[in-house]
Amino acid sequence: MKLLVASPKAGSPRSILTELSFGFPSFTTVSLPERVFTGLDEASRPQSVVYLEPEIDVRHLPTPASVLASAGTGVGWAAETRRSVSRLEALWLLAEDRHRLLDVQEVEPLAHQASLVEHVVTNPDLRRVLIADEVGLGKTIEAALIVRTLQQATTRQLRVLYLTEARLVDNVAEEFQRVGVRLRRWTSSVHEARLDPIDGDPLVICSMHRAVFRVDGGVDHFKTVSSSGPWDVLIVDEAHHLSDWSPDGTDPQERMRLVRHLVKERLKPDGRLILMTGTPHQGHESRFLNVLRLLDPKLEDHRASRGRIIYRIKDDIRDWEDRPLFPLRSIEAPTLVNVPDEYREWLDEVHALFTPGAGSRAGAWRRAQALQWCASSPEAGVAYLVRVALRSGMDAARHPGLKAALFVLRPWRGGPADEGARSLQDRMLGSRHVDDEEEPDGEVPNQPLLAALERGTALIRADALACKMEKVLGWLESAPGEKLVLFAQPVETVYALRDRIARVLGAAATSLIVGGQDDQTRRREIQRFQASDGARVLVSSRSGGEGINLQVSRRLVHFDVPWNPMEMEQRVGRVHRYGSVSSIIVHTLVLEGSREQRVLDRARARLAQIARDVDRDRFELLFSRTMSLIPLQELEALMAADGFGPLDPHEGARLDALVKEGFERWHTTDREFRAQQASLAALDRGPLDLGDLTAFVKDYVGASPAEGYMRRVFKDVRPGAEPVLAEEPLEAFTLEDGTVVAFGRNGGVGVAGPVGARVPRRAGLNDPAIAAAVRRAVGLGGDGEVLGGGSCLVQPSRLGELVSSGVIPADFRSGFVFLAYVVRELEAGTLAREVGTSLRCWGFRPGIAEVALTPRQAAALVRLLREPRPRKNAPATGELAGLEALDERLIASMRLGQPARPVPAVFPVAAILIEPG
Repeated sequence: MKLLVASPKAGSPRSILTELSFGFPSFTTVSLPERVFTGLDEASRPQSVVYLEPEIDVRHLPTPASVLASAGTGVGWAAETRRSVSRLEALWLLAEDRHRLLDVQEVEPLAHQASLVEHVVTNPDLRRVLIADEVGLGKTIEAALIVRTLQQATTRQLRVLYLTEARLVDNVAEEFQRVGVRLRRWTSSVHEARLDPIDGDPLVICSMHRAVFRVDGGVDHFKTVSSSGPWDVLIVDEAHHLSDWSPDGTDPQERMRLVRHLVKERLKPDGRLILMTGTPHQGHESRFLNVLRLLDPKLEDHRASRGRIIYRIKDDIRDWEDRPLFPLRSIEAPTLVNVPDEYREWLDEVHALFTPGAGSRAGAWRRAQALQWCASSPEAGVAYLVRVALRSGMDAARHPGLKAALFVLRPWRGGPADEGARSLQDRMLGSRHVDDEEEPDGEVPNQPLLAALERGTALIRADALACKMEKVLGWLESAPGEKLVLFAQPVETVYALRDRIARVLGAAATSLIVGGQDDQTRRREIQRFQASDGARVLVSSRSGGEGINLQVSRRLVHFDVPWNPMEMEQRVGRVHRYGSVSSIIVHTLVLEGSREQRVLDRARARLAQIARDVDRDRFELLFSRTMSLIPLQELEALMAADGFGPLDPHEGARLDALVKEGFERWHTTDREFRAQQASLAALDRGPLDLGDLTAFVKDYVGASPAEGYMRRVFKDVRPGAEPVLAEEPLEAFTLEDGTVVAFGRNGGVGVAGPVGARVPRRAGLNDPAIAAAVRRAVGLGGDGEVLGGGSCLVQPSRLGELVSSGVIPADFRSGFVFLAYVVRELEAGTLAREVGTSLRCWGFRPGIAEVALTPRQAAALVRLLREPRPRKNAPATGELAGLEALDERLIASMRLGQPARPVPAVFPVAAILIEPG
């Protein structure tokens, strides 16, 4: 049978795909799978496909089965059996490592990410999906892996549009780049992408802020984006920002309007829509349902979308070895701060100042924001009041109290410490910081406003912020050496915190994240904090609540209370992520006697009544999730109600009802959507495990064990309890060049070795030394043209175990032939791309029909042969009767391709007679 050839021109061995004859036969041949040649440069790789190579230029090779069937013709069983076994083991590793889990990659998918990608890509009903995994589970990487997988499944240019928040564009582009997908950016500052519908770029990441920007009669970015494409994949990040509050979906804001148009008009009929958010519900049923209607416009109830929502929390996530991947979080009860009487009186004064206009929605919002800013810090409150004064027409030159307030704010937002009143006034009047809330216009009486400014200025001079700072410094002192992340809402508070901590710990001890920083500055500040010898405290505004990884810290402080609980969840997600090694500790500062304290205390008490059976350790997490499902407007109304003091009976009853509704929403969401994670069955990794790679390294790479290395892993103690961080031995090896390597993922929590020892380098099948050993085992670089068979004796007890456990049929107890083939699948039509590789194995005994072996059966036999005991004498003819005919028949069946399906190229790997002895 003409199947294999040796080709001096194109490399050997090669599988014949087709034969043509015009008097002189010629062949189209294919090389071994691409993965065999990992690490080789282009010049050293054989041609993948050679068309019409003349037969005169090649030499035909026998198959292993034909060599084995011709036993007694002088085959050296010892040498050939060992060659066959090594070839089998090497190609088995490459073919069965179907998800490249034994390779080292810059971004190594976690088990939950890989299972999601396979679930979405292979499920035809999930062309539109909402990925609602909890904050910190790596949704950006999941999206990048989906795109990469889709790219690998097609030869045409995949067209992808990714919409996200402006401040996240660079982070997302970097994450995609790490998995090998380069997105071209389209933002207000970077214009490298083209969105032309005819000649546009195929892979684009776009700032949502810029995409919806348009000016009447001028710039219209909305039109540019809405006419782009058509797209194969549309990804919308932070999808909770899409808004349509109406029950019938008829009142969309610009973001929702844009996405609806793209889905309806610019997404290809078979295109994919991927919505992503870690906080999908936001406590508003109509808004949530309108987001889900992007998945299916006919939805009348969110329950009908269950199958299209992927919702998992960190409690559920396991690593590749079925161990916990994340520590739990400990959300401490709010820490009450007893502020001076003058501070309370100022809050009452500000409340009264904005109360007359609070009858309108805009007025209520302005009062709520003024109180939030004042409660955060006197600096933030005074800055807010100054902006109100300036926008009402007041001038520092005519109002000494306003001038004094301006001066006490210096240095304002990084400005000079001696900035003049006019310059500072102009900056405050003209600036609009991305972290600032929109401040509604409205009349405020001048004299009461100036009085409030005067009292606030006195508080700053008296350092009224010290009472809150004292708590933060206490937490720093109680955990020496630990890093801390400190969040506040107003920019003025963030700068004030940075300056006060710098006075105690030194300027180098703090990093600062605020909106509006250029990419280089923001990246530098994050890297300073992430460095082991860098800044100890990172102080951030709300701009740091999304898109950055701060798991070098396990301690987080909410310096003020955002009235949108979703912001608190986003903040915690910065530190509670992959790579966190200890319980996450979260502190929240609340002014004693404030409206925030009264609302939170009442809400906690009500939830405790409802959820009596929840462990104390889990209560705070449940409270966080329940509060995040209370409508924001309702919570704001209670926080800034007319009665700034205790809740009246009506307010208390309303809050009780909201907590009950929030808990029921959470319970329903958790039951309905989280339960669906069962449909994301654990990824089928195939039959391989880490021991197979280490066994190959021991046998074929010339490595010696490196003792004394440990890895840290999370282990379960009991269900629901805090996973324990424990150490276990790590199998490490020293290669011939002295490099120390280790295999397998460490869960992101570190490796330790003997004092002074080298840190092991992560290695895998794509490591140069191991890849070279694979090629030697396959036979390349040596006498690789010999594809012989072998005859091996195994311990009868081992063979009996495989029979008794059902791995092999009982008829094989006394011996059988193990046949293995690698099938390389090429794209139909062009043969230009490999779309898959598999190992197919059979067991054969004369007189018994051949048995197709499952991957796990084949794995058991490969492991059985790792220490071959070659048979010295040729087997009797009867033991191999019909083997050659079977070989030809199996090969012929595997070579049957269909026009629209991948074309199979078959490589016989081994034919080994296994007998007890």
